[in-house]
Amino acid sequence: VAAVVLLRVGTLLAAEVRGTVSVDYHGLFEPGTAARTHTVSVALLPGEGQRTVPRGVRHQRIEVVGNRMRPAFLTVQQGDYVEFVNRDNVYHELFSLSPGEPVKARLGKADQQSDARAEFRLKQPGTTHFFCRIHNKSYARIDVVATPYIQMVEPGGVFDFVGLSPGR
Repeated sequence: VAAVVLLRVGTLLAAEVRGTVSVDYHGLFEPGTAARTHTVSVALLPGEGQRTVPRGVRHQRIEVVGNRMRPAFLTVQQGDYVEFVNRDNVYHELFSLSPGEPVKARLGKADQQSDARAEFRLKQPGTTHFFCRIHNKSYARIDVVATPYIQMVEPGGVFDFVGLSPGR
């Protein structure tokens, strides 16, 4: 399973957190090193008493290409939207197996522009697993967190959260 990095800040003297992403993947659907190239999410959870800077709602995108969802792992802030876009010339039927409000949608073929998309607003914190009823290896995991501090990082890449207020 790919790693989603959640960080809790200790007492801050300098209000920044930096690091490097490394992925240790043992396969869900893809063997070996292929998954080491997948973008991962890094989310910084505010420390006790730490003031966060609010941000507006974001719209994220997952594309279905070659019967696979990309990115396969995504972290969004509670209340953000996620749009699924079908780039394949076959139908996909999305559904979720997670607690909370069930999600399902039929995505038309890529050449059917208006039917090839579906957008969901993710309001409940936690993890939602998305699958396709037709293509059993099509999967995406979306973690919904109550923090505005989220970055998408390539394995081996650097993340940095700067300008943070002090906290414990």
